[in-house]
Amino acid sequence: MAEQARGMIRVGIVDEQPVTLQGIRFALEQAEDITVIVAATTLQQLDASTLDVLLVDADLVGGLPFTALVDLMSSYARAVVTSSAGFGPQIQTCLAAGAVGHLDKASELGRFAEAVRTVMARGRLEASQPPSPTLGLSTREHAVLSAIADGLTHGQIARRLGISQSTVDTYVKRARAKLNVANKAELTRAMVAGPRGRRA
Repeated sequence: MAEQARGMIRVGIVDEQPVTLQGIRFALEQAEDITVIVAATTLQQLDASTLDVLLVDADLVGGLPFTALVDLMSSYARAVVTSSAGFGPQIQTCLAAGAVGHLDKASELGRFAEAVRTVMARGRLEASQPPSPTLGLSTREHAVLSAIADGLTHGQIARRLGISQSTVDTYVKRARAKLNVANKAELTRAMVAGPRGRRA
């Protein structure tokens, strides 16, 4: 493609709110090195194979089977999850599933183009993922424990993350050892309390 030959970064935007969708599109189109290939309100309107970076509304990915989400995010475009509700368990789960960063929709307009360039240059948005509130846990361990705190069973967590139930069991065992807790109730309390909830 001619645009690709000139070094243009091909971006897709998916957001269920048309006003937000057009606002993000406007912000990106001000950049000389970015071209918006598609701005859509549903994932069905998207062909990720034509994109370098995808900005996707967290509310739209939350209901998908996470195996499908991993395919969407990692097969072609680098996916950045956007949200208006801040960084929560859903975002953490998306990152564990294959997203390369999180961007708040309330960010300044210039931040959207900056995020796209960062993802292309470095592969992910390091600054967009705050440290786990439960110290010492990996991203995937934290995603599993967040799901447990939300009341999901190990089988439901496995389906959500696209992994086996035995792998979920392994993450839980590792997390218990790191946090020095004996059972699921204590594990959940540690997640809710954050760093202060850890035993010495």
